[in-house]
Amino acid sequence: MTEIPSYAQQEIIHIYRALGGVLDFPTLAPGDWDFAFGDGLLIELDEDLHFNRYRALTLDVSWVQRLPWAGDYRRHCLAGEEMCWKAGRLGGKWTSPSTVKMLGPGDPPGTFTSRGSPRWKQRALYDAVKDAFAVHSDRHRLARISIHDVISGVRVNDFLLGKQSLPERALLEFLDVRSTVIKARS
Repeated sequence: MTEIPSYAQQEIIHIYRALGGVLDFPTLAPGDWDFAFGDGLLIELDEDLHFNRYRALTLDVSWVQRLPWAGDYRRHCLAGEEMCWKAGRLGGKWTSPSTVKMLGPGDPPGTFTSRGSPRWKQRALYDAVKDAFAVHSDRHRLARISIHDVISGVRVNDFLLGKQSLPERALLEFLDVRSTVIKARS
């Protein structure tokens, strides 16, 4: 997290603790990007497993208002948790040994009592780390696209499934609107 300023690192640690983080010194760094281009553009394509109560929690920190997708993603989290639950209530999509080590044990698969899903929490945390990196980067800009987004009247999920076509220009314009701004070097 070296490119992320200390105040944002502290907010990420706060998110980690709020999600039930159990490690004293967790290693939190952005993982691989879905798409990375030579001009510094990074694209994350977020499917149904990214929209739930835990991701909503990560969208409640000081620098999030600088994310061009924040408002849409908050709405997607509220509307999309049932879809997330249907896709991610079992097996490795609910928990794994590494997520238990990082976030403690979860509830039984598919249930929410006091602990929920460690894997959902981990995914939300890693999304927050990527968001923080992008907001504070002086070399990269990040665009997040959701399967729930609508571009020129076409739902992204329908486009990805080949059910509808999407004009290339509309997609490029959407990417531009959804991209963070590269922070100027001091």
